[in-house]
Amino acid sequence: MTWIIVTLAFMAVYVLLMIIITWGWFRMPVYSGSADAGLKVSVIVPVRNEEQRLAALVNDMMAQNYPKTDFELIFVDDHSNDRTRQVIHSFIEVFSWEGIRYIKLADFPGREGKKAAIETGVEKASGALIITTDADCRFPKTWLSTLAAYYQAHKPKMMLAPLRMNPGGSLSGSLQSLEFASLVAASAGSASAGFPLLANGSNLAFEKEAFQQVGGYSSNKEYASGDDVFLLQAIRKQFGSKTVHYIKSRDALVSTPALSGFKEFINQRLRWVSKNKGYRDVNVLASGALVYAVNAILPVLIVAGFFNWMAWKAALIWYIAKLVIDFPVLAGVVSFSGIGKTILLLPIMEIVNAFYTSFIGIAGLFIPYEWKGRRY
Repeated sequence: MTWIIVTLAFMAVYVLLMIIITWGWFRMPVYSGSADAGLKVSVIVPVRNEEQRLAALVNDMMAQNYPKTDFELIFVDDHSNDRTRQVIHSFIEVFSWEGIRYIKLADFPGREGKKAAIETGVEKASGALIITTDADCRFPKTWLSTLAAYYQAHKPKMMLAPLRMNPGGSLSGSLQSLEFASLVAASAGSASAGFPLLANGSNLAFEKEAFQQVGGYSSNKEYASGDDVFLLQAIRKQFGSKTVHYIKSRDALVSTPALSGFKEFINQRLRWVSKNKGYRDVNVLASGALVYAVNAILPVLIVAGFFNWMAWKAALIWYIAKLVIDFPVLAGVVSFSGIGKTILLLPIMEIVNAFYTSFIGIAGLFIPYEWKGRRY
């Protein structure tokens, strides 16, 4: 009887959390606005062995409708051993635009990794507003002007902006895309409700001054991952939750590709989970533990069913309940993101996600992973 009460308590709290996140998502108006000239923006792209991906990114940046005199594109090279340096310099020559800058961490002894790359980029940036993204991302031409306009209108310390993982036409890609939408939902809904939980460095903006005031990543450098969420927590702690805004705008929607290989997918998820040991924010810890428990209960019940068939009945009820409570906000996010058909895979994703999350949530705390040719 005790385990039934505990299980129902977890579900009740989860339902409450999802109601708040769903309310947060749907209460947000879709933003549109135009920026005034004069706000200097610095886009920082940490790169490591990205020679194949840089052309698309640079072309998207050159197509921005934000004045080129008002932004700079800073590539910070994290010890690449391919032709990344040569490719970036070729763009500087072709476009003859002094706004493209190349910085290599090799010139700064002891600096290595994504956090070091971003910190170095911030140090050298001339813009008051910093925007971070990744080399594999694609951007609409309105991306920078929308972020700049929102900042000029509201002056937040940090802006969380929308992301979409492109399915790529495969079942695996569609499932990844739908799961990624759940992270977007949590980020957007919680920020709108007043307790921002998640951020993603692929589409993130913040004041240079605010970054410096919280000490950058000085308190969590031992973790290779988490540049985005750790910075969110630091800004929220120092300046308050109301200074962190989510921009619900298709004009600022950035796309990233789904991962093609299983090993690459597992390594990415292990990297994401590895930073959990560094969290100190009570809201993040509590919500993370709750979501993990709610996902883990389903495989536990399924396995228990081999010993007591009543557990299978409980598993079915649990599965349907979670499906119903997750559906509204996920349907809203995928529709907004232009990948609405992926919601049809929600019944499959709920099962797959429950099993792999249960494994990754524990494995990520002690199993090493590889990222960009490095082992952590």
